[in-house]
Amino acid sequence: MKLRFKLILAFLLPSVVPLSGVIVYSYVNSQPAVRQAVESAAQMMADEMSLRLEGVRDPQAAAEASDDVTVLVAKVQESVREHPAELQRVHATIKYRCS
Repeated sequence: MKLRFKLILAFLLPSVVPLSGVIVYSYVNSQPAVRQAVESAAQMMADEMSLRLEGVRDPQAAAEASDDVTVLVAKVQESVREHPAELQRVHATIKYRCS
């Protein structure tokens, strides 16, 4: 063997072998933590989706939401009837800003 090859091996082996061991050790130890983080995120998303779908599946909750919207619309209509000038001012402001 040539001297250059011996020198390369002499410097490369002592650095690559321990580094490879550290990489394997880190991979093996971090795998459960990554798996747990993924499972936790998946569970959170499933819980959130379940809550969203609960409103769709529960007719009473949907009816209550509809009632809330109806009450809000009624309040807006009442406010418009009581303060027509205010509505015109808001309309003019929106029209001005959009043009």
